[in-house]
Amino acid sequence: MNEGIKSKITKLFALAGNNPSQEEAQSALLNAQRLMTKYGLDDCDIDEDGKVEGVISQIIEDRATGWRLLLWINLGKHFPVQLLTSTIGGVKRLEVYGFRNSVETFCASAIYVVTAFEQLWHRYLKGRKKDGWKTTSTETKKLRNEYLMGFSEGLSEAFKKQETALMIVTDVPAEVTNYINQNIRIRKGRPIRLNRTDDEQARSAGYTDGSRLRSNKVLTDSTGT
Repeated sequence: MNEGIKSKITKLFALAGNNPSQEEAQSALLNAQRLMTKYGLDDCDIDEDGKVEGVISQIIEDRATGWRLLLWINLGKHFPVQLLTSTIGGVKRLEVYGFRNSVETFCASAIYVVTAFEQLWHRYLKGRKKDGWKTTSTETKKLRNEYLMGFSEGLSEAFKKQETALMIVTDVPAEVTNYINQNIRIRKGRPIRLNRTDDEQARSAGYTDGSRLRSNKVLTDSTGT
């Protein structure tokens, strides 16, 4: 394997991990992922010192509300990481386990997706209000959750298409699963449930926005298409 390729991938991950621009960070992450797929590499192959790195964990704790957790859990199905949820001191958090590059890629993507969702949701809500839709704050949250379900489904569909096109492997490595089984005591928690409204328009709009998220100019350019 050309060491220059490994070096380039390592630099892309470094750029993604230390970049104030979420769009540039996401572009660097997807470029690194594309190169790893092209040359048949995985996280164990990429390390600054050329060594096989172990499993790490990272916590996403900032405003880990129910709808964010649901969105992140769904997103995690498309990354070779293991996600665990917990509540400490009344604060919900998401723990991400995997090899360093996968964990960093997921965490950056999780922040990007939540930010994009909030922007798209507010745009949709503004349009509904412009059309004369009026209701209580509680009903607005239910509408948001319905939009979220569609958004999450559309995003998953977009990921599946990219995984097929680029032959990306998203299975959790055995090393990660073994690490969790040996070091983490897991207790079955309560499922996350969101109050929703039966609003097909909101769900359909969310699906459309979610399915288009990965095909905007920045993300398209980053995959080289």
